[in-house]
Amino acid sequence: KINPAAPLDKVCVLSCGICTGLGATLNVAKPKPGSTVAVFGLGAVGLAAAEGARLASASRIIGVDILSSRQEQAKSFGITDFVNPKDHDKPVQQVIVEMTDGGVDRALECTGHVEAAIAAFESVHDGWGVAVLVGLPSSEDEFKTKSINLLYERTVKGTCPGGRSKAEFQHEAAVTSSRELATKLAYQVS
Repeated sequence: KINPAAPLDKVCVLSCGICTGLGATLNVAKPKPGSTVAVFGLGAVGLAAAEGARLASASRIIGVDILSSRQEQAKSFGITDFVNPKDHDKPVQQVIVEMTDGGVDRALECTGHVEAAIAAFESVHDGWGVAVLVGLPSSEDEFKTKSINLLYERTVKGTCPGGRSKAEFQHEAAVTSSRELATKLAYQVS
């Protein structure tokens, strides 16, 4: 229940964006303590996904966004490294694989762009990496990758919204954190 005195233009993201991002991380990606996580897209959903990785005790959380202006705010949500794909001459997935010595344990795509979804999948580690597609792509988009990527035991999952029902989203730390997240968001929804 939302306090009537709360600014609705800020706390409205609790009903969708924050629950979706936190839920995708905690309920679907399920990063283990000490793991590496990449979050593609640092809007409300991506920041909540990063916060979920922080709550799960990921040791390294890489934020990926084409807007470098999002880097500073992302740090308060657990982002330890920031990559702007526009700053590199090679695909962002290659940058991430190189900076993590083989790929991340978990990747969450929170943009809805199929190119980001492919990059997220191709940035996870062979053998155990899991990419979770959170953003809503166009129904016309095609997810294309080299078939060898599937043979290397990478996993791709989808989630909508946040992977579990509201009744199952009662992880105490996540509920407390979602309230804090709403107050940290620097923009308003109009």
